[in-house]
Amino acid sequence: MTAEMIKETFGLTLRADHQEWESILSQIPEERMIESGAAGDWSVKDLIAHITIYERWTIEWLKPALQEQPPAWNYPEGEDTATLDERNARFYEQNRDRALDDIRTEADEVHARLVDVVEQLPDDAVSKDIRDFAPQVGAYYREGTTVWQAIDGNAAEHYREHTADVQGWLNRS
Repeated sequence: MTAEMIKETFGLTLRADHQEWESILSQIPEERMIESGAAGDWSVKDLIAHITIYERWTIEWLKPALQEQPPAWNYPEGEDTATLDERNARFYEQNRDRALDDIRTEADEVHARLVDVVEQLPDDAVSKDIRDFAPQVGAYYREGTTVWQAIDGNAAEHYREHTADVQGWLNRS
């Protein structure tokens, strides 16, 4: 498969997984989106905020590549040594009191920017090793992880994971 095909396939996957996520969200009344239990103690609102944070970070390390500049992205201070669970707990605390409408609006805006940035990436960028492409974030990925796999983990795979969580929650309730 050529780099162009990989990029095109990934773009389609990203859109399809996001569409499935939005489809399941459309089935949930607003008042239920703030109920805990969709994934552990987290509400659907918390999951939306969680995905948005990772998509925003992804944009921040992808954007410099569009200007052929070295990536300038780093985890926020103190996050570089935190475990994934510790980071996620802090993000939860930062967002738990925010209004659902604000979180939904931000999620839509950030996702649209991510899609735009992915579309602008050079075709060969998606198949590069993340450690070479973005050394600042490469340490958080296993050797051999490609740029598209890193983007997928922060976006499309995140949608698949949490769509399943929300579907399970809906089935139980």
